[in-house]
Amino acid sequence: MAVTFLNLQDRAKVYILDLPTDVVSELPTLINDAIRDIQEAHNFRIMEAETQFVTTEGSHTLGQITDMKEARDVPWLQHGNGGNSEIDWAQTKSTIIRAFAINDASDKGLPVTIFEADAAGNFEVYPFPDGNSLWANGDYRVHLPYWKYLADLVADNDSNWFTDNATLYVLYSAVSRAHALNFDEERSDKWALRAAQQQGEAVKRDKRSRLTRKLTITPRSDVHASKYQTRM
Repeated sequence: MAVTFLNLQDRAKVYILDLPTDVVSELPTLINDAIRDIQEAHNFRIMEAETQFVTTEGSHTLGQITDMKEARDVPWLQHGNGGNSEIDWAQTKSTIIRAFAINDASDKGLPVTIFEADAAGNFEVYPFPDGNSLWANGDYRVHLPYWKYLADLVADNDSNWFTDNATLYVLYSAVSRAHALNFDEERSDKWALRAAQQQGEAVKRDKRSRLTRKLTITPRSDVHASKYQTRM
């Protein structure tokens, strides 16, 4: 059964001895802040995301990602013939300037580098796309793997991976923050310690879930054979 936004607010109120109006009204924000903080501290599997953009011939503009935390893996091109190839992230604007004539429309070709242009999550592609991809319209399909932030809880019935799988962390962290609003530092510190313990458990649970993808035993034809080479 999902643990909802309203469930967490009601449970938090039980742990908070003093419930002035401002603390009650702030509880939804405190819960969302707790969920945001645990995402800042660790990249959970639930935060894995990927977006596909389609290039525009003669334009560096690629598109925007508004829920991005950070890059997760290298970008890649999906080719019109079914193939794929990796491209690069550019770390700085200087890297782009040294490698490309960024204002010269004749400096065009297959996309080789993606650049995060600003803090708003706008991305650019270099060099200028030439419109010669293997897709029917000539534009390129660019995939950007990234770590995302989950959307804030808003409606009473909202829930997410953290409310369901890190319930006590979210609850204890929100309670700690509420006590801090009440200037009760002793209780705030006590609940913060409990929240930290539960955060550690959530991280370990997430790491264990990743192991299932690594422990599959694949038969090989011999000790030196590729796992993709079947037995004869």
